[in-house]
Amino acid sequence: MTFRMQAGAIVDPRIGVGAVEASPRRITQAEELLRGERPTRKLYEEAATVAAEAVDPLSDPRYDAAYRRDLTRTMVLRALNEASPT
Repeated sequence: MTFRMQAGAIVDPRIGVGAVEASPRRITQAEELLRGERPTRKLYEEAATVAAEAVDPLSDPRYDAAYRRDLTRTMVLRALNEASPT
């Protein structure tokens, strides 16, 4: 996860996830939600939820799909909060 700030708004957001689906990929739906917006906790929560809903998680004996979806939400939210300029 990365983004730049310009005039107080998020530009060039990039959110990628791995070990959730068969291949790593960017979550463009969440990126679009962030683009051009001012960073807020609510915005980050919405983007994390969108990312979790966008994935088609794998399921195996160790981790089921629901766990991987929840993990996606948690990790995207954590990354956004840690990268936040505020």
